[in-house]
Amino acid sequence: MFKKRHTIGIYLFEGLVSLGIVFLFILSIPWNFDKYSVRVVWEKGTSEEFWLGYDDLNKDGSSERMILREEQEYRSTLMIQSDSSVIGQWDFRGRKEDGRPPVSYLDTDQDGVRECLYFRNFEDSIFVFVIHPDMSRPNNPRRLFIDTIAAGIDSDNQQCYVFGVLPPTEGKGAQLLVAINGAFHPKPRAFYAIDLITEEVKRSPPCHAALHNPILVKDPKSAEYYLTATTAAYNNSDSAAVYPDQILWFYVLNQDLEFVFEPIAVGAYSSSCQVSPITIGDELFWSIVSIHLGPKPGRSITALYSTSGELIRMNLLQFEKTNEFLNFPQWDSIRKHLNIMINGVVHRYDIDLNLLSSKKVIPDFQAGTEVFADIDGDGRQETFLIGGSRDFIWMFDQHLEHPCKLPINLTDLYYWVSPYLSHEHRNQFHICTSTMEYLLERRINHFRYLIPLIWLLAWGLAFIALELLIRYRGRLAGEKKKMEEDLLKLQYIGIQRQFEPHFTFNVLNNIRSLYEADAPEDAELLLSKYTRLLRTSLVNRQRILIPIGEEMDFLSDYLLIEKKRKPGIFDYRIDCPDNLVHCVMPRTLVFTLAENAVKHAFAGLDYPGMLTIRVVQVGGVSAPCKGCRSTMSDEWVEIEVSDNGVGMGCSGSSGEQSSKTGLKLAEEMIELVRKKYHLLIDFSITSAANQGTTARIRLFECTQATNPIYDDQRNG
Repeated sequence: MFKKRHTIGIYLFEGLVSLGIVFLFILSIPWNFDKYSVRVVWEKGTSEEFWLGYDDLNKDGSSERMILREEQEYRSTLMIQSDSSVIGQWDFRGRKEDGRPPVSYLDTDQDGVRECLYFRNFEDSIFVFVIHPDMSRPNNPRRLFIDTIAAGIDSDNQQCYVFGVLPPTEGKGAQLLVAINGAFHPKPRAFYAIDLITEEVKRSPPCHAALHNPILVKDPKSAEYYLTATTAAYNNSDSAAVYPDQILWFYVLNQDLEFVFEPIAVGAYSSSCQVSPITIGDELFWSIVSIHLGPKPGRSITALYSTSGELIRMNLLQFEKTNEFLNFPQWDSIRKHLNIMINGVVHRYDIDLNLLSSKKVIPDFQAGTEVFADIDGDGRQETFLIGGSRDFIWMFDQHLEHPCKLPINLTDLYYWVSPYLSHEHRNQFHICTSTMEYLLERRINHFRYLIPLIWLLAWGLAFIALELLIRYRGRLAGEKKKMEEDLLKLQYIGIQRQFEPHFTFNVLNNIRSLYEADAPEDAELLLSKYTRLLRTSLVNRQRILIPIGEEMDFLSDYLLIEKKRKPGIFDYRIDCPDNLVHCVMPRTLVFTLAENAVKHAFAGLDYPGMLTIRVVQVGGVSAPCKGCRSTMSDEWVEIEVSDNGVGMGCSGSSGEQSSKTGLKLAEEMIELVRKKYHLLIDFSITSAANQGTTARIRLFECTQATNPIYDDQRNG
């Protein structure tokens, strides 16, 4: 039972090793299992020309390119190109602004074609140029003027954001929605609506401070339009009595630029806040997520407001750190989840703002900003998350899933992303900074669909390796079993030769003759020797290796019986030192040689025969014993079987054939023992006519005390 368990354990161990090797090989290959991969189509450095990006203005399926060329400090040239041809070119006076690009693309006249809107600051005013792709249109581009002095904006830091167009209504044309900001100070800011027919400018009530992320949203139920934004008021000397430190305000305005409800303070100590319009059924809600800083650990507030400003529900999410960074919340209208990324972890909420799951999607996250662009033209924007140190850019789909790291690093503070459409390619997009431009392409990683096949192949290879290993081990076990059977068969043949019927008959006759001759002591001695011979053969029938001392005792009993059977024919001498009696050897090997000599060496001699068996220790070549793993020695054990008989080939044809059979048995036994136990055994025989025969067996010295093979044979 122990041997069986040991064998099964070896199989399991080797199988696990094989599986481990296969899987280590698979894991060592740099597989990319992401859904998407991004490659750089080209990259260029910008100097005089400043690329504003790409957009399909005329809806012909390919993107036009906007280029801004700065010629002088207050003069620049704007060009629109399609492929390599210039569609239009205009000169402007004004100051180039840092920050977000001074260009937007909107359908201002509701004719199905988007125009390019370009903004310039000049002489305390903001100019908005509306450029239509159709160069044949009169008054192209149109210049819209906004007087910013009345707004109380610092003219040195004013910024203009065009974020939407209200459709024309009765008595009014389409209205361009503009948010004008300045530096971060508590001077009021406002929304503006410019009528593109009358060029009348309408201004909203003042907001507390600079507007963040203005959004135009249409209510699917009432078809009304809403404007929303947030602003953070800071405590300084000008407004310390009016504005607390870092109060975050949330605004919602209707399409007439009137407050739907009074601004709501959504938190204090707030370092980040984002508003996301979400539609649940046909109801429009405002989702507000903010992270608060202060003496207590950071916490995130997730709130849901109705269009009328009613608080529907609010949840708190606690954090251990106070420097959490929040990314824009997104409502997944397909899966009905609100997705919020905080410190590289995407949190998913259900409609009731219950947290469903959290998943780390960006390793080693650092605070950054987000940019949105619909790069594949499916109507849903992808998210580009840019690290605060600008050393990484991650792109996500509309579900904030399938992150893909872009193979570029940004060096500038300001950058923007625009889609690049062509008839030949989709999923291309343009990233522009003040010094570099990149055209990248997102591709579906078809290799990821081979993942099941790869795992199937891995398991198949592991199974084949394990199956081959089992078969190899089985073949070795079969060969081992066959060798054992062959050895036992040879030894059984040797035992049969010992107890042939006439041998047993003659022994019994001799015992009876001794009793009749009134020599009971000799008869009892012969009977005891024969009985011990029988018992030894039966006890050792399953053993292949035995100590030399036991083999010599067996030979002594056998030769005594043969001497009594053939009185006066031969005598024998066995010489085995006590220090060698425990060395192991193949059972019945020496007996086969001795029995062969007794039968054939002394036939027809006219002088007394002599059979000598000597066991000696002689010097030899140093070699390890792989079979028993005993201590390596330079000495060999030599067993010599010699007689003074007629020699080989002189005992007649039948005797010669019988002698060859005995020697063949000895040689086969030696060969099998060599293969099975890797024992070093050397066998040689010399013979001369009328001078006798000498057989020598040399084997590596192994002692019984250190020989596990002998122990296995004894215990088996």
